[in-house]
Amino acid sequence: MSVINTIKWMKKEQSIIPLLKPYFANLSEEQIENNLRMYGMSKKAKATDEWMKRIEDTKILKFLQRHETMLRAKWQGPDIPIFTLPCDEHNQKIQVEYKGRAGVAFYDKLFYFYHRI
Repeated sequence: MSVINTIKWMKKEQSIIPLLKPYFANLSEEQIENNLRMYGMSKKAKATDEWMKRIEDTKILKFLQRHETMLRAKWQGPDIPIFTLPCDEHNQKIQVEYKGRAGVAFYDKLFYFYHRI
């Protein structure tokens, strides 16, 4: 499974939260969204075209896939889904201290939130 192409999801859907529901069995869509926002996901309902183009142009999904494959082999870790989503661009702590990047790891999935690359 590994790196999920969330760009394809975002181009088709107004909100990707319903598509994440199968990965959060016991949470409502509202709880999923609130949890992810708490860790830095953008408050906007849909990623901007500019953000999606930036992710595609930098080939960040391919970069993540290569590193995930290498690290999973090195650490003998499980194959879990990795989601890349827009970061909250208005959160100053994330923008200044973490250079526009945040994320959260669960035992069975990983989320990267990017604003600047």
